[in-house]
Amino acid sequence: STASLQTPLAVLALAGILIGNLSALRQTNAKRLLAYSTIAHAGFLLVGVVAFNQAGFEAVFFYISTYLFISLAAFFLIDLLARRVNQEESVDRFTLSRLTGLGAKFPFIAVALTVVMLALTGLPPTVGFTAKLLAFSALFDAYQHSSDNWLLALFVLGLLNALISLVYYLKIPFLLFFRATPESNRIDTSELPVSVLLLTLVLVIPIIGLFVKPDWLLNIMAGW
Repeated sequence: STASLQTPLAVLALAGILIGNLSALRQTNAKRLLAYSTIAHAGFLLVGVVAFNQAGFEAVFFYISTYLFISLAAFFLIDLLARRVNQEESVDRFTLSRLTGLGAKFPFIAVALTVVMLALTGLPPTVGFTAKLLAFSALFDAYQHSSDNWLLALFVLGLLNALISLVYYLKIPFLLFFRATPESNRIDTSELPVSVLLLTLVLVIPIIGLFVKPDWLLNIMAGW
């Protein structure tokens, strides 16, 4: 039955959110931070599944569709900045501290990365907010119909963990814009190719556009 599946799925979703968030909090490596945060997002994705209602399943597809390009944008932009700093070092070992002060040197990319971090956190004016709103609204509706305390625990702790993620996601724009570049950083400040700037726009515009007009994606899903 639905009820017998909801509780174990709620526990699984909560475990994913907690493990991903708490692991990401301790990371100093930029790529690892994103990797662990992906575990947390898998948990948030399950929130819609746990709801076991039409709104929940729509939220799952909306979350998957939007998270894919948000995540792609995050890895792309961080990798782009990593290749501009201390090029003799491995990109895979790129630490968050290497982002310090790069906002002044690459303002377009830094602003785009800030938008992406807001989306991963789930803050407006990004589609990340819309995706979490749809998932948690469906979950709360399911709780009202079932009164399952695990659903309530997932709702409360899930939202709390979304706030915790502020700490590590917003650390990135803080370092970009509010700290001076260390003298030890050797930065390639040559102009970025136009193709890179265009790809950045292609990845970032939907993040804001689907916040303003989520119906564009919801109507497509409704036609499936």
